[in-house]
Amino acid sequence: MRRTWIKRILKLLGIVFLLLIGWITYQTLRPVKLQKLAFTTLTGETIDLDTLLADKHTILNFWATWCKPCIEEMPMLDSVYQSLDKDKWQLFLVSDEPIEKINVFKAKVSYTIPFLKLAGRMSDIGISALPKTLVIDEDMNVLWSKTGGLTMGALEFREMLNGYK
Repeated sequence: MRRTWIKRILKLLGIVFLLLIGWITYQTLRPVKLQKLAFTTLTGETIDLDTLLADKHTILNFWATWCKPCIEEMPMLDSVYQSLDKDKWQLFLVSDEPIEKINVFKAKVSYTIPFLKLAGRMSDIGISALPKTLVIDEDMNVLWSKTGGLTMGALEFREMLNGYK
């Protein structure tokens, strides 16, 4: 009788674990709602996604000042940004934190990548884990998406981008 209860408890724990893994996977992999994206520059100018894309492929890296993996990948992203063909590509660091907080962070680093503030919250557009990097074409198609820190080097990332244009 005791073994029966132990088996039931273990089965229940297994089911709870599988449900938790499924929910986490869904939250991480669900698509970002691109049509709702709007941004504010650090000087206060509002830009919608259609205007931002401007006939270019765009890399959006969603991050936060408190996110260690976000900050760890910024030097690589800055290296990629500096070598991009700016006629075909653009890259932005996007946070939903207050502009003042983003500006304080920006003042402490020497990155050349433009920073944007997301109008609204990341969770409103389907982002529940950071960092989140999207490669988008000018027609708002998501060509590549990665949740979590980018572990590839700048050269490997640039080679991956070359496959899209």
